Amino acid sequence: MASSTASRMLRNPKVRLATKMVASLAVPAVPILYWYKSALDDRSAKAEEVRTKVRIPNVQTIDDLMVEKCHPGDVLLFDRRCHKCATGPVAAMSCLVGRSLLCGDDKGGHRNVDTGLFDHCGIVVPGTGSTKAERHDPSNLLLLEATAGEGIVARPLL
Repeated sequence: MASSTASRMLRNPKVRLATKMVASLAVPAVPILYWYKSALDDRSAKAEEVRTKVRIPNVQTIDDLMVEKCHPGDVLLFDRRCHKCATGPVAAMSCLVGRSLLCGDDKGGHRNVDTGLFDHCGIVVPGTGSTKAERHDPSNLLLLEATAGEGIVARPLL
């Protein structure tokens, strides 16, 4: 009896149309959800790696050398990896559109900016601390930047 009711419902053109519409929305959502979860996992893994990094005295990594040269007020220009935008698909799309309009070689289209290799910037700001020395310590500096999903945020420089 249940199978006859289900077969009658599937013969209804409205139910068939609704089923097709749900499938047309669900199928593209699967890779987007997978990408979003992997981007979030990558970001949290990087944050955990930085938090738990073992510092060996008198041994510096490239990251340590770069951070050591930064001072509050410095402007950092960088290329974002659009596939790593963990704030969501809209942020990744914004990154791709911005990159196509601002960066790289002109492929015959009209661009708003003459030539650019960077699509994002941030400002180095002092970290939190009770003394001036603590606030300006290279390991305590923050990067102030505008993001699509979170607004203006200050993150650790590494």
